[in-house]
Amino acid sequence: MARRRFQFTKKKHSKRGIVALAGAVLLFVLFWALIALAYMRKGQLSMYYGSIGVIALFLSIADFVLAVSSMGQEETFQFYPRLAAAFSLLTLLCWAGIYIIGFMV
Repeated sequence: MARRRFQFTKKKHSKRGIVALAGAVLLFVLFWALIALAYMRKGQLSMYYGSIGVIALFLSIADFVLAVSSMGQEETFQFYPRLAAAFSLLTLLCWAGIYIIGFMV
């Protein structure tokens, strides 16, 4: 018979961390969708797609700030905030990398 371990605590999952994680995942999916669309159209997209990318870059910055701020909450488990911060940073680096490459070319 397996032993069941119970943990009595008042800690909760961070709602801001979960929201930041969901935002980072959505922005990451949007990033790859726009990359795929640009590849299929051989780089000939309208400026509206570029504006979506700029907005997504700023949203990824805001999402990273939200993820980092959710790590400072008291009485919360740190799994979701840490995962959100890592994934938000990955998403931010992807968006920023595209713009850095674009400015260099």
